[in-house]
Amino acid sequence: MLNLILEKRQIIFVIIIMASSCFLGCVSSSPNIDPNAEKWIGELTGPANGNLEFYITKTGENTDLYSVKGFFILHLKSTGGYGKAVAKGNIKGVVKNGVINARLSGYIRADMGSSPLSGEITGDFTTVKAKGTWMMSHREDAVSGEWTAKKSAS
Repeated sequence: MLNLILEKRQIIFVIIIMASSCFLGCVSSSPNIDPNAEKWIGELTGPANGNLEFYITKTGENTDLYSVKGFFILHLKSTGGYGKAVAKGNIKGVVKNGVINARLSGYIRADMGSSPLSGEITGDFTTVKAKGTWMMSHREDAVSGEWTAKKSAS
C-alpha cells in the first residue's frame, strides 16, 4: 500500500514538472519587449492576408536608429498544392532615417505538412504610421505583398 502511494506521488511530481516546462517554454517563445517600446499594429495584404504586431525602441539618445521586434500571422489560401496554410513567426530589424528593414522568420503549416520560412519587410516609417512591402519564402513557394501599420494608443 505504501509503495502504491509513493508511486502515485512520483507520477504526480513528474506531471507537474512537465506542465511547468511546457508553460515556461511557451512564455519564453514570445519576444522580449522593452517596457518603454512603442506598440504598432498592422496588416499584411497580397496573395495572403494577415496581421502583424511589433514594438519600436529607440537605441540611443542622439540617434535616429530604432530596434524592431514583434510577430506576425499570415493566412495563405493556397500553397502549391498543399492546401490552405497559416504562417507564424517573428519580426526583428531596425528603423534608420525613416526606413524600416526587418527579417521575418518562423514556420508555415499547411494541410499536408509544415516548413520553415524566411523573409523581410521594408518600407517607410513616420511617428504615427508605417507602410511598405513584404516578401516571404518557404520550401515550395515565395509570396509577397504590401503591409501597413499604425502606432497603437495602448
